[in-house]
Amino acid sequence: MTDSRGTETAQTLPKSTTSKRATTGPQVGRSWPQRLRPQEGWRRGALRWRGLPATALALMALVLIAILQPGFLTATQLAPFFATYGPVAILAVGVSFTLLVGGIDLSVGPVMGVCAIMTVLLSSVGTALFSAGPSGAASVCSDPELCSQGLPFGLVVVVVVLIGALFGLVNGTVIAFVRLQPLVATLAMGFVAAGFSLYMLPQPGGQIPASLLTTYGAPAFISIPLVMLVGYVLAAALVMGTPLGVRMRAVGSSRWKAYTSGVHVERTTLAAYVVSGASAGIGGVLFTLNAGSADPGVGITYTLTAVAGAVLGGTALRGGWADAFGPAVGVLTLGLLAALVTVANVPTYYAQLATGIIILGGLSLTQVILRRSNRTAA
Repeated sequence: MTDSRGTETAQTLPKSTTSKRATTGPQVGRSWPQRLRPQEGWRRGALRWRGLPATALALMALVLIAILQPGFLTATQLAPFFATYGPVAILAVGVSFTLLVGGIDLSVGPVMGVCAIMTVLLSSVGTALFSAGPSGAASVCSDPELCSQGLPFGLVVVVVVLIGALFGLVNGTVIAFVRLQPLVATLAMGFVAAGFSLYMLPQPGGQIPASLLTTYGAPAFISIPLVMLVGYVLAAALVMGTPLGVRMRAVGSSRWKAYTSGVHVERTTLAAYVVSGASAGIGGVLFTLNAGSADPGVGITYTLTAVAGAVLGGTALRGGWADAFGPAVGVLTLGLLAALVTVANVPTYYAQLATGIIILGGLSLTQVILRRSNRTAA
């Protein structure tokens, strides 16, 4: 209609659709830095972080250890600590990617063992591995001439990470496309990796260049193991902040909603397991740099530690929420608790009981904080 001046007037106008931020796709959980709103501030956002209980436990354990053993907070003690638990923390971050999409990876420990063995063999016998065979001669390096044909270590790292990613690719394929349950598929792959380790290295041993061991294990407050761990965590955090990370959270929150929103669920799930496998490869390399040799059975023990660290760090077992910082903090917390039990001279038969009670308390506190956070957000 028009008024007396001939100008058009609208009887009714639709409300602006730009007054509110448009939302598309499923509302999925976000990592800690992305959950912060300007009006909340960093303080409130930090209090809602799921990794806060693990951080509090780590600080309390660190204080108690410093009281009972003042020499722990020195470069000669901290550098070996990060060298020991850094590879496991990397495993936990890798597992968090599979938990993010609603799966799990129980093969990371054995795969890390395979990668550690391949690091040793490729560093000592190189391509002669295929001619010498897994007879054990190469593993103990009884033949100096044979054991001086190692490949350049940079190339070894690339090959080993690719081997770990290959295991993750197989895991992701049978889970995403063949539709096997993640628990069953990765457990079976763990047995495959453990058997392959025994085939390639029948007995503990092997060696890598001594110069690498000296450089990697050099005592310093900002040691190479710590730098490697921080660099990996930051890289993982960047990946989780990319569109791929958003799609992973969407898949873990609701596979059906993610599918109807145009997310390629199978490819996204596959990518999560490839990242986990590559993380096991990196962990295997760092483990070898710390130990100086390889053991065909050592990787199996790290699977539960990695999963427990990821959950203790706040990663949701049901999928849809994870960050790169919480799992690393969770594993370091487990390491500090183990160190606390040792310096406190707790009897061996009580050590696991005490550690389990503390971990259970930390997990319970994490769930309480999560429920309060959800009520506050609602």
